[in-house]
Amino acid sequence: MSEEMEKIDETQETHVTQETQQTQGTQATQSTLAALAEAQSALTEKDDRISELEASLAETQETAGLYEQLRNNYDLLQEEATRLQSNLDATGENLVILNDAAARATQKYLEAVRVLNAGIPGDLIDGATIAEIDDSVEKAQGITDAVRASLAAEARNARVPAGAPTRAVNLDGLDAREKITLGLAQQKG
Repeated sequence: MSEEMEKIDETQETHVTQETQQTQGTQATQSTLAALAEAQSALTEKDDRISELEASLAETQETAGLYEQLRNNYDLLQEEATRLQSNLDATGENLVILNDAAARATQKYLEAVRVLNAGIPGDLIDGATIAEIDDSVEKAQGITDAVRASLAAEARNARVPAGAPTRAVNLDGLDAREKITLGLAQQKG
């Protein structure tokens, strides 16, 4: 019996050893599975973070592209503004030249109109533009015509009949020299 007992003991020991190994194996497997799950979770978190960073990088690259386009557009607009400013400066200079030429031409026109309308007093014809000069000529012509008509009417009413005696000159206030000059003038005239 002792052999049998030994065999039983051995069998039990083997069984206990196997169970212990199996328990230890199960614990190791569970530990490995837990570590694997942890690693899988960390890997998923890292993959999510990589996706976030890639999306952020894509946005940054897109923003950089937009910035570059805006910078190029700004440079083009700056060049255009410089060109337009140069054109504006040249136009301003041309405008000054044209205004000066127009003022000289208007002055020449004014002088010519005064010469052509010698019957109108020159100070009645005035203006800074051709239209103003033309308007002043019309007004001055109206005034001149009215004055002429008035003077003609007065002249018709104040006619002296023919043969009226000449009026004598009063010599009381004249000195000798003036009297001699007057006498000579009457003899010639």
